[in-house]
Amino acid sequence: MQKITKYLCGIIQQAAKITEKSFKIYNKDNYGDLVTDCDHEVENFLIDKLIHKYPDYEIISEEFNPDKPLTSNCFVIDPIDGTINFAAGIPLWGLQIAAVENGEVVCSVIYLPKLDELYYADCDGAFLNGERLEIVPNNQDKNQIFAITGNNLPAITIHERDLVNYRNFREINSAAVVYAWVAAGRLKGYYLRADSKWDYLPGMYLVKMAGGLTKNCQGNHIAAADQKMLDHFDKIFASETAKKNETKKAIKPNGQTASKTK
Repeated sequence: MQKITKYLCGIIQQAAKITEKSFKIYNKDNYGDLVTDCDHEVENFLIDKLIHKYPDYEIISEEFNPDKPLTSNCFVIDPIDGTINFAAGIPLWGLQIAAVENGEVVCSVIYLPKLDELYYADCDGAFLNGERLEIVPNNQDKNQIFAITGNNLPAITIHERDLVNYRNFREINSAAVVYAWVAAGRLKGYYLRADSKWDYLPGMYLVKMAGGLTKNCQGNHIAAADQKMLDHFDKIFASETAKKNETKKAIKPNGQTASKTK
């Protein structure tokens, strides 16, 4: 374990103790997104620890520094990923941090307190509670359980019935948990439809160092255990993109639906 990884593992476990006390819940917007005072306290705690140890690094974090761009040397923090689960007493949530040096992610830590699972990755590989993680590719059709998270999820599941098998599909509402489970071999892939750096950077790096396949493009971040699952997500993305383009062509600039000429 590299020194920076060891430090992040230590402070993230300390920060998790904050979540054990009672908390208040607040609405972040009118669309059901929540935040708790624990989110704020955890984030403040981690920021203070990181600034003290690495004063020359920038901090990008969900609650206090969300608009900062990635820099050559920075930390990316999600204090509680899966706040809705956390607030509801569902144990599927976690704390996560990624460290960037010279413009590249060099380590990440994901801690799932209620499951007592500490995931971390650096140049030495990916690990769960000290045990090495190695994704074994399996291109068979069986046990291809995967997850998708994103604002267009209803459209995907309704319009892509030929591509999205409901028996194999899961929505867990925590990127930290899902990326960790892909790295651990419990899920075959994850398709995150969002661009929040704190959501995808730690987990994508963890999966990569565990031997998985990853793919990034704007608004779409994919982690897969094998090529078959990566291709599966590519088909979903291509199909949805095609449908969006068809919809745009069918709508005039003034918002009226275009009609066919007779």
